[in-house]
Amino acid sequence: MRGSMSEMTTMVILTGGRGSRIGGDKAAQLLAGRPLLQWVVSAADGIASEIIIARSPGQALPHVLTDASVRVCDDETGGLGPLSGIVAGLAITRDPHAIVVPCDAPLLRPALILAMVAAIGDAEVLVPEVDRRLQTAFGVWSTTCVGVVRDALRSDDRSVHGVLRRLRTGVLSEDDVRACDPGLLSFLNVNTLDDLAAMEARIASMRRRTPAAE
Repeated sequence: MRGSMSEMTTMVILTGGRGSRIGGDKAAQLLAGRPLLQWVVSAADGIASEIIIARSPGQALPHVLTDASVRVCDDETGGLGPLSGIVAGLAITRDPHAIVVPCDAPLLRPALILAMVAAIGDAEVLVPEVDRRLQTAFGVWSTTCVGVVRDALRSDDRSVHGVLRRLRTGVLSEDDVRACDPGLLSFLNVNTLDDLAAMEARIASMRRRTPAAE
C-alpha cells in the first residue's frame, strides 16, 4: 500500500499562524513547562523519521528534542493561511506523502497519526472527520498535490476546503477516529491564553490519574 510507514515517515508541522489571540507565536508558548511545538514533536517520535517545521519567514522557533531529523522551511506565501505552510513542507518532502499537523494540538495521539497513514490508500489527500466536519488542520498529503495547492494560493479561494474539492480526497470517518482517539484529544487546540490555561488544568488532571498520560 502506498501509505505504508516504510514509504511515509515525514511529518510537516505548521507553525506559521500569527498567534494574535495568544499574545505571540503559538509554537513557543509554554504548556506544562514545554513549548507547544515540543508536545507535537513528541507525538511524532517513533513514527516520523523526519520532521519539517513550516514557519512564517523569520519566525523564531523554540528548540525541540526528538530522535527524528528536523528541517525548517518558510511559508511560500506568508499570511495566506495554512496552505502556505502545507505547500512549503510538501515541496521539500522526500517521501511520496507527508503527515501534516498543526503546532497547537498538544494532545495529538500517535494512534491517530498511524490511522491516517494506514487509511490513505490511493487518495491524494486524507483528512479526519469529527461531528461531520473535516478537520483540515490534520491530514496526509501526497507530494503530487503541490501544483494544485500553488494554483489555489494564486486564486481567490485559498481555503483548504477549496483545495480538497479539487483533489481525490479520502476521509477518516469519526468511527475510525474514535477507535484510536476515543476522547478526541487530538483536536483540542490552543488558540487563546484561556485555552492554554484550560489545557494546563487538563494535563495536570491527566497526570494525577495516570503519570504517563502525555
